[in-house]
Amino acid sequence: EREREREREREQEKREQEKKERKTMADFHGQLLSDRIMEVLVAIGAALGFLVGYLFRDLLLMLSIFTGSVLLAALITVPEWPFLNSNPIQFRVQSPEDKVERLKGKKLRRR
Repeated sequence: EREREREREREQEKREQEKKERKTMADFHGQLLSDRIMEVLVAIGAALGFLVGYLFRDLLLMLSIFTGSVLLAALITVPEWPFLNSNPIQFRVQSPEDKVERLKGKKLRRR
């Protein structure tokens, strides 16, 4: 009876952890992709803004183009889009027994 109850609790914890991971995390590949997209968009926006601003001799136009590229990069890279989590991280659910074993194995540090 108790074993079944523990098993249900473990399954519930596992489901909650998976749900939380899906909602809040981009995987490592997604983080790298997001970083590269941001770098490329900001660099292109800076170069394009400088070129257009120089050709038209308009500082406000240059800053507007650059600001637009930064906002576009933020819109694409900041939210947790599904394409950023195409290789989800699989964490192991830690049981109470594992926690006890880990605590037993720790050595006390002296300060």
